[in-house]
Amino acid sequence: MSTAVFTYGSLLFAEIMQAVTGTHFPSQSAVLKDYARYRVRCASYPGIVPAPGTSVAGRLYLGVDSAAVEHLDFFEGDLYERISVDVHTDEGILSAQTYVIAPDKAHHLSETAWDPDAFRAHDYDTFLKQCSPLFRGGAPDRSEEHT
Repeated sequence: MSTAVFTYGSLLFAEIMQAVTGTHFPSQSAVLKDYARYRVRCASYPGIVPAPGTSVAGRLYLGVDSAAVEHLDFFEGDLYERISVDVHTDEGILSAQTYVIAPDKAHHLSETAWDPDAFRAHDYDTFLKQCSPLFRGGAPDRSEEHT
């Protein structure tokens, strides 16, 4: 079984998504309404939380298989929880999975909006190098922690 996954942070970048999942998935632009994106404190990546009247631009990966979702669950860790959402695309509204900051972990977010262009310019290369060893071609190696 496969699903669509809406991404809004480091996974916007296909190379990072592939490093984490071991697979290249087709994707398209999408928008998630009524959420806001903020930088996680002391980190280069963001999280999203409900925020009526705002929206987050992102990337919707299609046909994501269960093995890749397992890798994504491991990558996101316990700061995030995976939920079902409806995203807006050029083709209309589609159902997807996404990772939001768990309500009891919202204090980990800063008040600074996360900027994908700044991430690309300043943090992308280092982040990609850290993600590359995560994919093992099967179940995630849970003995290593995501940083």
